[in-house]
Amino acid sequence: MAEPIVPVGLLTPEGFKLYDFLVDSGADLTLLPKSLAREMGVDIARCPKSVTQGVEGRGVKIYYAKIRIRIGKWEDDIRCAFANHDRIPPLLGRLDLFPHYNITFHAKRRSVIFQRFHSTHP
Repeated sequence: MAEPIVPVGLLTPEGFKLYDFLVDSGADLTLLPKSLAREMGVDIARCPKSVTQGVEGRGVKIYYAKIRIRIGKWEDDIRCAFANHDRIPPLLGRLDLFPHYNITFHAKRRSVIFQRFHSTHP
C-alpha cells in the first residue's frame, strides 16, 4: 500500500488551503512543519513549547497550538504541534480527530476514507 496521504484544509489568513497529510495512526498529536505556522499566521514564539520523541528516539522541540482544519465538508478545531524545523511532512495524529471519525484504509484502492460519527447526544 502507498502511504496513506489525505488532503486536509488548514485555515490560513487567506482562507482554507489544502495540504497533503500523512495519516499516522501511531501518533498521538498532529505534527506540522514550522513553515506551516507562518503560512497559517501562528506565532510559535507565543505557543507553549515542549520536546517530543518519536520512534526514531531523537527529541524534537515542538510548539503547541490549536488550529482549524477541514476534511471533506467537515471542519474541526484540533490540538497540534509545530516542529522547530521543516524536515517532516504534515502528520495527522489521533488526538481530537480519530474519536470523531471511522477511518478506513483501503490497501487495494490505495485510499483512506474518513466518515464522521453523528452524535445522538446533545
